[in-house]
Amino acid sequence: MKLILLLLLLILLSGCSNVIGVKPNFPELPPVLTESCPDLLTIPENENRMSEFLKVVIMNYDQYYECKYKVEAINEWYIKQKEIYEEIK
Repeated sequence: MKLILLLLLLILLSGCSNVIGVKPNFPELPPVLTESCPDLLTIPENENRMSEFLKVVIMNYDQYYECKYKVEAINEWYIKQKEIYEEIK
């Protein structure tokens, strides 16, 4: 009887000691961060006014900085996710 209990206990304990290698998947980027940056605007060829030129320049600066912040957000997100992923491994 003691032998059966000892074998049963040994079987149960050996089942708990097995380590199953589960590798977590690296998370996907949020969809907002995967959108491409828009093309910069150009000045129409028939436009000679300085005000139109300045509008286009200002709009291009706005697009540039929006894209810049998006790229910085992607880099920050990636670095944090990689640190978390490495801690889990």
